[in-house]
Amino acid sequence: MKVKDLISYSLSGISIILAIYFYLESIENRELVYSYDSSPTQILDSEDIKTAPIKVFRDDGTEITSDLYVESLRFWNNGKKSIKKENILQPLILNCYDTSTEILDVRIIKTSRDICDLSLKPRNNTNDSFIIDFHILEKGDGGTIQVIYEGKRTNDYTIKGIIEGAKTIKNKKDEIFNPNTISGGPILLLTLIFIFIGSMALNQITKIKDADKISEKFGRTVVTAILVVFLLVILFSVLSSFMVNANLPEWLSI
Repeated sequence: MKVKDLISYSLSGISIILAIYFYLESIENRELVYSYDSSPTQILDSEDIKTAPIKVFRDDGTEITSDLYVESLRFWNNGKKSIKKENILQPLILNCYDTSTEILDVRIIKTSRDICDLSLKPRNNTNDSFIIDFHILEKGDGGTIQVIYEGKRTNDYTIKGIIEGAKTIKNKKDEIFNPNTISGGPILLLTLIFIFIGSMALNQITKIKDADKISEKFGRTVVTAILVVFLLVILFSVLSSFMVNANLPEWLSI
């Protein structure tokens, strides 16, 4: 294959990738994303409270003697299309799945804009399930929920519900193709590509006895490898930008 043919094929490949990019860029979607602290802050130690000159009580007057933690859960619209109250087909429910945990207080402590009108209320008078409500969430809009609970340090939460035009509600820790969470994947892919192309090149070279032909064949193989890797890097970058790229909006960052 001649170099000019390789360049022609490369330009065609870039054109296809750009077409895919602009098509994906034009799609408007709704995407609610949430994340929570992997290491909540301990505000009361059950051992220290035994000798401390203070006591902590629940709303009903009973004393708290177990470990007490506070953590933050954030949620926001990561899509390009706004989520309005009428787009909620099934209520958005915040659940705590650890039965050994007793939630003492839950409240919204930060919102992106007042127009969002975020609110939180218990579901069925329970203290482990809450309904999230709002007027509208445009791109990047959302809120921070503070949870104070008694129990062990680790705790698991989910937000479930049905939003019109959204396939699912995503947990940020479930990201797979987020460029910020990928480390060894691309390197492994490129390594395998180089090994494959190198093996093919060596196989062809061993069949040629003429030194000039070996040099020409090797040169073409190197050019082909560079172009293939270049196209794959571009394709990976384009596709990864449209996966679960759920970075925290600037106003939600701590």
